[in-house]
Amino acid sequence: MAFSDFRNIGAVQQQFQIRYFETNLHTAPLEPSAMFRAELQFSLDNAELHGG
Repeated sequence: MAFSDFRNIGAVQQQFQIRYFETNLHTAPLEPSAMFRAELQFSLDNAELHGG
């Protein structure tokens, strides 16, 4: 079948017997690194955010 023959994703899934499910792959809390925090704080303190 040509791609244009499919009307929606569900039709593709049915034709090719694709099962789709969503899950939360991230299970552990993440903390930003100290370097990221320092760079963010520097940007917040020194960057001109409003163009004026």
